Amino acid sequence: MKNILKLSIIIFGLGLIFSSCEKPQEIYDQPMPEAGVYISGSAIYLDSINLDGLMDLGKIEKSGEIETRDSLYQKFMYITASGDFTVNQQIEIETIAYGLSGDWTEEETGIWSANIAEGGSKFKVAEDGFYLFTIDLNLSIAYLFKVENWYLTGDAVVTEDAKIELITSDKSGCTWEGTGIEILSGSSSSNMIFSFYNEKTYSISGDSINIVTYLGGAFPEPEFGGENFVTYIDQDDNTFDFTMSYNFLTQFESTNTMPAYNPRVHTYGLIGDAFYQDNNPDNAATAWDIDFNLAFDENSDTLNGIHNFVYPEMYFIGDKEFKIRLDEMWDNGEMGYSGVDNVTGDIANIISAGGQYGNFKTVGDAQYNVTFTFNTETYKTTIDFSLIE
Repeated sequence: MKNILKLSIIIFGLGLIFSSCEKPQEIYDQPMPEAGVYISGSAIYLDSINLDGLMDLGKIEKSGEIETRDSLYQKFMYITASGDFTVNQQIEIETIAYGLSGDWTEEETGIWSANIAEGGSKFKVAEDGFYLFTIDLNLSIAYLFKVENWYLTGDAVVTEDAKIELITSDKSGCTWEGTGIEILSGSSSSNMIFSFYNEKTYSISGDSINIVTYLGGAFPEPEFGGENFVTYIDQDDNTFDFTMSYNFLTQFESTNTMPAYNPRVHTYGLIGDAFYQDNNPDNAATAWDIDFNLAFDENSDTLNGIHNFVYPEMYFIGDKEFKIRLDEMWDNGEMGYSGVDNVTGDIANIISAGGQYGNFKTVGDAQYNVTFTFNTETYKTTIDFSLIE
């Protein structure tokens, strides 16, 4: 009996030795998503919370400007009627789920609104389709816009009802196509946008908040609420095709058959009373009667759309005005201060004259290296005034 007891004690001791040598079990925390508002569910592309489902801040129009609204979130997506989805807000380690408080109300054809609440019922749609879903956490309201087709609108579009029609769609994305759309041709630029509603905005909350309903920016990657697309068509054949696609992960892309624009079809010059004749400060000032043409910079990065036109060491007279003129002709697409997208360099001395003509205005005398840039990738223009000390 004593031997059995001794053996039991030995076995117990060995067990303690071996157990003390085992590596302690490690408990790993589950990674929490970054702070933000997420969308997920069986009705859409993502069925779980992850960064790909992070919603964008919603864009509104206010006093003629486009800005984001802190409490408004949005997501374009294909939604199936057979599933549902939820919005989750991540605040540090807390996840707040939002859903419907009641039913959708159809405000007008293809547009619904609904009250929302923490822990509400999951969101559902009545039929499959591509939608813009918006949710305002301060107003506790959600909106659903069904996007069947896009429409090209603006002064660049000659064709009435220029429709870009939905061709294919599923949870991963959609494609649209439009053919035979006539675009305004001429030497000056014109503008357009892609819109899914008959106005550029849709008003909510007693018409005090105007949700953006269009795409602008640059054709390769249209931007929700972006600036107007700018077009230059210098040819008689002005009928083109347009396509657009949407991918849940990569957003929008657009192509068209419009020809690549070559800014060198024009001569860009400065004209006004802010210069000396022959650019010589010993001479009299000009009087809106002389064009100082900028020369094309052969080192421009044209493969990436950059076309620079330069006039080096140009003298400017203070408290005078000037403009950019094309081809030494008026009514041919001249540009004042607001006519270019960006003014850079010595911007404290080159300001807007305002008034009827919107010219550039100088504050004081100066000498600059002047560079006018036309970017054919974005159709944006920049003029730079680099001060010569």
